[in-house]
Amino acid sequence: MQDRLNQNDVTNRVNVEDPQRVRDAVLALFAARYPGENLNRLARAFDDFRALFEGRFPATSPATRYITTSGIRSTSRSPWRA
Repeated sequence: MQDRLNQNDVTNRVNVEDPQRVRDAVLALFAARYPGENLNRLARAFDDFRALFEGRFPATSPATRYITTSGIRSTSRSPWRA
């Protein structure tokens, strides 16, 4: 049995600190539950949230603080940018 990594979900399969992996995992769950459904709006919601967080919408700035399970952290850039 492998110990669960702190950045992973309870299944130890999805790195919850990587928004693309979270988006893909959620879309996969919905696709399995609702076969044939158009999930473009759900995907767009994830993309828009990330863009807002990163300051890519007009009149927005990148987040300089974010909340984690261990508290609020400050960063000079978005925690989601590689």
